[in-house]
Amino acid sequence: MTAMNGNLSVLSEVHRAAFAAQLSPDESILAVAECDLDEQMRFANSVLVLTDRRLLARRPNGDFKSWGLSEISDLKL
Repeated sequence: MTAMNGNLSVLSEVHRAAFAAQLSPDESILAVAECDLDEQMRFANSVLVLTDRRLLARRPNGDFKSWGLSEISDLKL
């Protein structure tokens, strides 16, 4: 996993455009991380974006999943 500053500019243009379309204009990005494992622990590229409201994941197939911060009680990596 590669952790980055809270800025979409560190992502490839494809990921940057996809995340920009998902975020609200007043949503603040706190952190961005690129991961090399999927949910089944197989090698696959995915991206996580933590905002002031939620955790947003872009899966290897391009789909998004989002969790509100109030929904997250713990996180296992």
